[in-house]
Amino acid sequence: MAFSKKQVGQFQIVPGPVEPGQVPDPTEIACIITDKVYDACSQRVCIDTIPAIPFIPTISTPIEFGGCRDFVITVPAGFSVTPIPDRDGFSRVMGTFQVSFNVVLSNTVTNTTQLIPVTTTFDKDVVLYVPQPSPANIRFEAMAECLFGRVNPINTIDVIIGVFVIIKSAITVQLLIPAYGFCPTPPECEEFPTNVCEQFMTAPFPEFFPPQIFEICPPYGPYSPYCL
Repeated sequence: MAFSKKQVGQFQIVPGPVEPGQVPDPTEIACIITDKVYDACSQRVCIDTIPAIPFIPTISTPIEFGGCRDFVITVPAGFSVTPIPDRDGFSRVMGTFQVSFNVVLSNTVTNTTQLIPVTTTFDKDVVLYVPQPSPANIRFEAMAECLFGRVNPINTIDVIIGVFVIIKSAITVQLLIPAYGFCPTPPECEEFPTNVCEQFMTAPFPEFFPPQIFEICPPYGPYSPYCL
């Protein structure tokens, strides 16, 4: 589904990539309410201290480690923000991250799997520029992946995960920005087809006849290097 285009002078503009020199002059200066990021930092966290995870098998042996999935990363208790006395505008930001995910156990012979839920935590203690020191002004983004996994003979699992974390200080502000007016009305939504006959009636016709030689091997000739 594409955005609707808007005519601005000689240009048709639409959200997406632009070529150099293909951006028209703004038609207005707009005042918008948005979140402005004042500071941000990133870190990698390798969690190799997860205790061995016991499980009760519901699939037959041999049981193999099949990876991790369904990562959910939260900060249940929120962040604490403490201004640093000798650094104007800077604060100590602390939070306990909780990572929940499923370990996948698999039997490749019977093509069956079992999910083992796992939850672990880690702490972050960083310094950020936070002009208005409030927990509400701290945001984060995080992604995780399995780095190692092993099924032990005594029905336990060893697993190591890695987490990428970005912590930001962001405040809702009013900004003046160059703009092109309001977005045009978008095109009508594409409805998911639920009627097989309707889907068939709109499908393109197939090719009834096989392609000719010059269509699949141009240019065709007795000495053509393309058709040896």
